[in-house]
Amino acid sequence: MTAYDVYLATPVLRDAEAFLPDLARGMQQHTPAAVLLRLADAPDADLIKKIQTVQSVVQAQDIA
Repeated sequence: MTAYDVYLATPVLRDAEAFLPDLARGMQQHTPAAVLLRLADAPDADLIKKIQTVQSVVQAQDIA
């Protein structure tokens, strides 16, 4: 990252799947260097599933 790179912080997500279209649009308009994924409290298995869902979209764009 350079001094001018930005990162995207998501709102606290309860439904990661529903957020994907918004995330994709945001990353097309302003490509961030990284995404900070913020998740609502949930059981570990649910959190892992949400992380993997968002991770596939973010990393497909070569974003951390």
